[in-house]
Amino acid sequence: MRKLNNLLQELEESLVILSKAEKEIPNRIKQLEQDIVAYDAERQDLLHYAEHVNFNAAEGYIRFKELQVVSQKRRQAKTELEDLMSLQDKLNKRLFEGNRIGSTMKTIEHRKTCRTKFSYAAKVRNDLQDRMNYSFTKRERT
Repeated sequence: MRKLNNLLQELEESLVILSKAEKEIPNRIKQLEQDIVAYDAERQDLLHYAEHVNFNAAEGYIRFKELQVVSQKRRQAKTELEDLMSLQDKLNKRLFEGNRIGSTMKTIEHRKTCRTKFSYAAKVRNDLQDRMNYSFTKRERT
């Protein structure tokens, strides 16, 4: 009887956590979407600045570093958004039908793996591809 009570208590605690997550996920998705729009606008500002302003090497470095920081923040937001959209999709498909819990756990593990194996294929500037590949490989090792 004690095992059954412990199991029921653990199940109840898990359901409370799932219920909170189900309510918080849409709000977080909305916030991330707003953040991505703001990051896109900031990146556009920096690109237009580079297009229209003559600057020296020091200022160019500063602006390019700012572009790098905002791009990294945008990537983090996009990755979290993709993770949450995937999780929300699983929650919306009635988590407890059939083997959906196992499937949801596999999805979460897959998303964690995808996060560490990010890559990008240059569309125009193929001369940058080798350096980006090295950077992604270096990041995976750390």
